[in-house]
Formats: sequence, C-alpha cells, structure tokens
Amino acid sequence: MTEESPQHEMTSGVLEQVSKEGGELFKLFLSPVAKESGELLGDFVHYFRVATALGVLKVLKRAKQILVDHGIEPKGLNLKILIPILQGASLEDNPELAEKWAGLLASAATGESIHLSYTRILSELSPNDAQILQLMYEWFLSNDPDLTLNFRNKFSERGLRENIRISEYDFRKSINTLVGYALCHLEEVGSDMYLWEGEMQNIYLTYKGFDFVRICQGPQKGLV
Repeated sequence: MTEESPQHEMTSGVLEQVSKEGGELFKLFLSPVAKESGELLGDFVHYFRVATALGVLKVLKRAKQILVDHGIEPKGLNLKILIPILQGASLEDNPELAEKWAGLLASAATGESIHLSYTRILSELSPNDAQILQLMYEWFLSNDPDLTLNFRNKFSERGLRENIRISEYDFRKSINTLVGYALCHLEEVGSDMYLWEGEMQNIYLTYKGFDFVRICQGPQKGLV
C-alpha cells in the first residue's frame, strides 16, 4: 500500500472543505420535500465534489449575497429548476455569465416563477449574445422609466454595434441567435426576419427578452 503524498492529502482536505461548504449552501436552496430525501441529497452533495471546483460554489455564494442585500430569505426550490441552474453554472467560465446564473438562482429563490427554458437559454448564450441583450434591456429601461413596457421602442443595428464594438459578422450572428430564442425581433424585410449581409434593420426587445434579463439580474426594486 502506497502512502499518499502531502500534496495529495492537502488537495483532498481542501476539496472536502469546499464540498462541505457547497453542500450547506446547496441545502439552503432546497425545498423541504427534497431535503427529506437523504439518499438524493447525498448524491448531489457528491456532485458538488466536482462541481464546486468549476464555479458552483461561487454562484451559490453570490446568489445568497444578492438575497441578503435585499433582505430576502431564500425559499426552497424544486429540483426541477434548481439542478439545471447549478449544472449550467458549473460549466460557466465567463464572469459576466456566471453573475447571471447567480441572479437567476436568486430570483428563483424569491419564489418568483421561472420559466424552465431560461436555464437552457442562458447555458447556450455567448458573452456577445448576453452583452447585446443587456444593452438593449438598459436602453429599454432608459426610454421607459415608468415601466409602461412599451415594446414598440426600437434599436438601430448601427447604434447597438457602435456600443458593443464587435465585428459585423459576430453582431449579426448574435442577433440571429437572440431572434431564434424570441428574445428580440426584427422589422421584417420581405419575408426574411433574419439579418443578412448589407441590410440595416431596426431591432426590438420582446417581453420574453426583457423578462429573461430581469430574472437573470436577481431581485430588483420596482422591476417585479
């Protein structure tokens, strides 16, 4: 039998501590029904031994902090929404998108209804996609301070591109992605609703796009 190296013992100790902390935070967001299933809980605590090293612990901590900052006690989540959020967060290496996973988890923990498609959409968005959508959301609020939710407000392709500072190709690829998820839509040019080379179109944020960004920011005063 070979002896474990000091480095191996130290790594195992750190992993055990991180797993313990992740497991405790995980239970904070569990519904009472899920907590009663000890075997199931054990499986997910085991999952944290790998997942926390990939970012889940940071997202749990951040979601908890968001709730604390708003004076909100987290409500237990159904595993049907909790697990997809944590799985998506575990694979995210972009800080801005990781923040959105934390916001999504915090919003869900307030008791607000979260559409199940939001976890899939967030897991498939690129940083460029998220940046464009966030800018549209911020511009939308600046043009609609009373929250009348007037989705006739439009954004020009040129105006968005000048603020995002990405290539025309990457911009249009992102817009097509966002249109595909119904997060925004375009003024129709003939029968074509997508951006192609040489066309300049107006872009509109949809209600789904507005709600998706709002939910992924966590609870916000006046935006419920």
